[in-house]
Amino acid sequence: MIKVDIKLLPESERYMSSLSDRAMKGLAKSLIDAMLFAEAQAKLIFREGGPVLPAPGPLVARTGYLRMSIRSGTERLVGWIGTRTPYGAIHELGLGKMPKRPFLGPSFEGKNLDRIRDILINGMVKEF
Repeated sequence: MIKVDIKLLPESERYMSSLSDRAMKGLAKSLIDAMLFAEAQAKLIFREGGPVLPAPGPLVARTGYLRMSIRSGTERLVGWIGTRTPYGAIHELGLGKMPKRPFLGPSFEGKNLDRIRDILINGMVKEF
């Protein structure tokens, strides 16, 4: 499981404490949207059918169970994304001779990270 914890810089904490409850609710709602976006991006990483490629090639959705098991959620200002399947962790982190084939981590990288930031900022600003 990957946890996303919104941490504020010390100078931002004073500013955030002066925000209305409405703006904080907007941030909490936008965190839900951001986590759902990351969940969708993680599910897009899987390649459909065909032969299994040698690692570190993309994961192949043979049964689709791992992809379907990816879930996300939030609690206050902490978001999470993960799967309960044991082999999900094996693919994400690698184990023994099994190389890493991450599918959760990349959903928070590059353009996805930029989009997640936009979702969070826009959600809070919208409530002003």
